Amino acid sequence: LANSDNFDFLELNEEEQLIARQMYVWRGIMFENNFTQYQMDLLADDYWEQQERRIQRWWNRCELRPSRPRVRTFQDYLDSLPDECTE
Repeated sequence: LANSDNFDFLELNEEEQLIARQMYVWRGIMFENNFTQYQMDLLADDYWEQQERRIQRWWNRCELRPSRPRVRTFQDYLDSLPDECTE
Protein backbone atom coordinates (compact mmCIF):
# COMPACT_ATOMS: atom_id res chain seq x y z
CA LEU A 1 0.00 0.00 0.00
CA ALA A 2 2.99 2.28 -0.32
CA ASN A 3 1.37 3.95 -3.33
CA SER A 4 -2.25 4.04 -2.24
CA ASP A 5 -3.59 4.66 -5.75
CA ASN A 6 -2.12 1.55 -7.38
CA PHE A 7 -3.48 -1.60 -5.78
CA ASP A 8 -6.37 -3.99 -6.25
CA PHE A 9 -8.48 -3.70 -3.11
CA LEU A 10 -10.16 -7.06 -3.66
CA GLU A 11 -6.80 -8.84 -3.71
CA LEU A 12 -5.86 -7.56 -0.25
CA ASN A 13 -6.32 -9.68 2.84
CA GLU A 14 -8.74 -8.54 5.57
CA GLU A 15 -6.11 -6.66 7.58
CA GLU A 16 -4.76 -4.90 4.47
CA GLN A 17 -8.30 -3.91 3.47
CA LEU A 18 -8.84 -2.37 6.91
CA ILE A 19 -5.59 -0.42 6.56
CA ALA A 20 -6.53 0.71 3.04
CA ARG A 21 -9.93 1.94 4.28
CA GLN A 22 -8.34 3.86 7.14
CA MET A 23 -5.81 5.44 4.78
CA TYR A 24 -8.64 6.55 2.52
CA VAL A 25 -10.61 8.00 5.43
CA TRP A 26 -7.51 9.93 6.50
CA ARG A 27 -6.93 11.20 2.95
CA GLY A 28 -10.56 12.29 2.75
CA ILE A 29 -10.19 14.34 5.93
CA MET A 30 -7.04 15.89 4.49
CA PHE A 31 -8.83 16.73 1.22
CA GLU A 32 -11.77 18.21 3.11
CA ASN A 33 -9.35 20.40 5.05
CA ASN A 34 -7.61 21.49 1.83
CA PHE A 35 -10.98 22.31 0.27
CA THR A 36 -11.89 24.49 3.25
CA GLN A 37 -8.54 26.26 3.09
CA TYR A 38 -9.02 26.88 -0.64
CA GLN A 39 -12.49 28.30 -0.01
CA MET A 40 -10.90 30.71 2.48
CA ASP A 41 -8.26 31.74 -0.14
CA LEU A 42 -5.46 30.18 1.90
CA LEU A 43 -4.15 27.90 -0.89
CA ALA A 44 -2.54 28.90 -4.15
CA ASP A 45 -4.44 28.02 -7.31
CA ASP A 46 -1.70 25.74 -8.65
CA TYR A 47 -1.69 23.73 -5.41
CA TRP A 48 -5.48 23.50 -5.51
CA GLU A 49 -5.39 22.20 -9.10
CA GLN A 50 -3.11 19.41 -7.93
CA GLN A 51 -5.49 18.66 -5.06
CA GLU A 52 -8.48 18.56 -7.41
CA ARG A 53 -6.85 15.79 -9.44
CA ARG A 54 -6.07 13.84 -6.28
CA ILE A 55 -9.58 14.32 -4.93
CA GLN A 56 -11.07 13.06 -8.20
CA ARG A 57 -8.95 9.88 -8.06
CA TRP A 58 -9.76 9.41 -4.38
CA TRP A 59 -13.50 9.93 -4.86
CA ASN A 60 -13.64 7.43 -7.71
CA ARG A 61 -12.10 4.53 -5.80
CA CYS A 62 -15.61 3.11 -5.44
CA GLU A 63 -14.72 0.18 -3.22
CA LEU A 64 -13.04 2.54 -0.77
CA ARG A 65 -15.36 5.52 -0.92
CA PRO A 66 -16.05 6.44 2.70
CA SER A 67 -19.61 7.04 3.82
CA ARG A 68 -18.99 9.23 6.86
CA PRO A 69 -20.82 12.57 6.96
CA ARG A 70 -18.87 15.45 5.48
CA VAL A 71 -19.05 19.21 5.74
CA ARG A 72 -21.95 20.16 3.44
CA THR A 73 -19.87 22.44 1.19
CA PHE A 74 -17.28 19.71 0.61
CA GLN A 75 -19.99 17.13 -0.06
CA ASP A 76 -21.59 19.54 -2.55
CA TYR A 77 -18.19 19.83 -4.25
CA LEU A 78 -17.82 16.02 -4.37
CA ASP A 79 -21.34 15.72 -5.78
CA SER A 80 -20.34 18.08 -8.60
CA LEU A 81 -17.50 15.79 -9.73
CA PRO A 82 -17.92 13.17 -12.45
CA ASP A 83 -18.95 10.04 -10.54
CA GLU A 84 -17.50 6.78 -11.84
CA CYS A 85 -19.23 4.83 -9.06
CA THR A 86 -22.81 5.21 -10.27
CA GLU A 87 -24.31 2.34 -12.14
